[in-house]
Amino acid sequence: MQIQIEVLPWLSELLSGSISRKVVMQETLPDGVSLRFLLGSLQERQSRFGRMVFDSDRQQLTGHAEIIVNGALCEQLGGLDSPLHEGDTVTFLPGLAGG
Repeated sequence: MQIQIEVLPWLSELLSGSISRKVVMQETLPDGVSLRFLLGSLQERQSRFGRMVFDSDRQQLTGHAEIIVNGALCEQLGGLDSPLHEGDTVTFLPGLAGG
């Protein structure tokens, strides 16, 4: 299946070397995989980006990024075990902090 990945600045620097632009990639994945599978796959191929977003030892997000699938926070869809589908858009936003 084909999905689209969007990575917004500052995270985009880890993929493209440019902090000022959004990176858009097409990704081909096996049918029926989860968001966790995608994160593991990205970590294998894009290690700097993967380590910033996903802790593979703990199997959890690092807190440095928010993940949106088709406009909804991944936590609203079932977290890392959310299934991905043909045509989905997965967006990585820099983590939000506030006080």
